[in-house]
Amino acid sequence: MFSSLTQPFSQIQRIHCVNISFHFIMRISFFLFVFINSSIFAQFGPGGVGNVSNNGLWLRADALTTYANNALVNEWTDFSGNANHGANAIIAEQPNFIQSSPINGRAALYFDGALDQLLVADDPILDNSAGFSFYSVVRPDNLNNAPRGIIGKRITQNTAVEYAYTFFLWSNGELYLDIHTQNNRFNSNPVSYVNNTNYMAGFTFDGSLAFNQRSKIYEAGNLIAVSDETSTSLPNSSQDLCIGGLNRDYLSGGNQTRLGGHFAELVQYNFTLNEAQRIIVENYLGAKYNITIANDLFNFEATHAGEVAGIGRIDVNNFHNDAQGSALVRINTPSNLNNGEFLIWGTMNYPFLKIMWWT
Repeated sequence: MFSSLTQPFSQIQRIHCVNISFHFIMRISFFLFVFINSSIFAQFGPGGVGNVSNNGLWLRADALTTYANNALVNEWTDFSGNANHGANAIIAEQPNFIQSSPINGRAALYFDGALDQLLVADDPILDNSAGFSFYSVVRPDNLNNAPRGIIGKRITQNTAVEYAYTFFLWSNGELYLDIHTQNNRFNSNPVSYVNNTNYMAGFTFDGSLAFNQRSKIYEAGNLIAVSDETSTSLPNSSQDLCIGGLNRDYLSGGNQTRLGGHFAELVQYNFTLNEAQRIIVENYLGAKYNITIANDLFNFEATHAGEVAGIGRIDVNNFHNDAQGSALVRINTPSNLNNGEFLIWGTMNYPFLKIMWWT
């Protein structure tokens, strides 16, 4: 049941077995056949990073098990444990559930690009912090130089108060980010986005950094833009978080404007992930959706792309040593995890776990 892999990467060495005894492995093997419902163990976030206190949003289309293919979705269940569900009671604004989407055949919600939007009721964990991390797995299909939002948490573009953030695609297919009003707005130029392509678009904000390093945009783990940001924290906005628009009922030129396409997964933390944590989350998403990422440390995407999680260490300031994710096995407090070493595991898309390590 065990496999080995070798992954070349300038900063990451081949990993040694992190002092996991054979007895412990055998105990894991026993439990694999006993517990088949992994959801009860979901005390850690995506890839085994974060928990209910800092993972504010985890929307997974594949976790929606009650919708038939093409059914309208009135609630996208939050898997973070914070009950920050994306919801909309207006039928004309509800996206469709797609069981097998163009995003690696995985489930996704299809937003029509006209009226569809989901709203997450305000929660302090969704802003009101000095750090922030966000990931989205999306496939847009209506980019046309109009502003089309992945997410937004504000009143309108003309109202500075309660303006937490917006993350949206606009002119020339470039990705834009506002942090605490639009006074420091920046974009991904020269990187642009096109229709009918799968993306892992994300951003981070760290108010503790120098002002010219606080806001960053990432695509599939690649840092594509860094910008000045005068704010040192996000405001405590009372506005709902809008999925599919820059804000609720967003108007551009007097017309309702939304991002059309497939939304497979959205992840938010109320702190800035360190480098090791980012790499682990990106391997989780990259394996699951077959997206090429900057630091791919997992070679079993074809067979074990389910519930990927991991631990690892870049250096003394960048490490993650406790992970369970949404599957059964939890690995923590390793006795011998050195710089550049990671342990990452995944399942055969079943709720029991198959472990793999580098040798």
